[in-house]
Amino acid sequence: MSTIWRALCLSHSPAIAVDLFVGEYEARSWESAADALPSARESHPHCDLVLGGFSYPLVTVACVGGPRHCLHRAPQVFDADELRLALAAWLISYPAEDSMHQQLSSAHDRWMNTNRCWPKGRLSRLAGEMGLTLARPEITGEERT
Repeated sequence: MSTIWRALCLSHSPAIAVDLFVGEYEARSWESAADALPSARESHPHCDLVLGGFSYPLVTVACVGGPRHCLHRAPQVFDADELRLALAAWLISYPAEDSMHQQLSSAHDRWMNTNRCWPKGRLSRLAGEMGLTLARPEITGEERT
């Protein structure tokens, strides 16, 4: 299956997909997408960009780091299904006293502690690209937790 890589601008809600080209061809590998990322930064100079690998749907997301959210130097690559589960775990509404709510919240908090790239607000901007519809639009704000 062929993968097309695009930059995803997370400074917009929902995220905006930006085509990446190497010469006249779309970026088809992780390496070519990383090489083409500076061209996306020209049209989004102060924005929060990640790379997304699409085989339609989105299958892979790579956080390239940066001072706003992440301090890592090497790109951190995540399976899109893992991100879908993290967002779903946070979105599922159970009464606070319900044991399922407590388990999901605890699992989400543990995941967030090991994956600082994805605070709730940043992750929620990817919902549309991941094929999810948010019933709680208030989470798309600039949350840092």
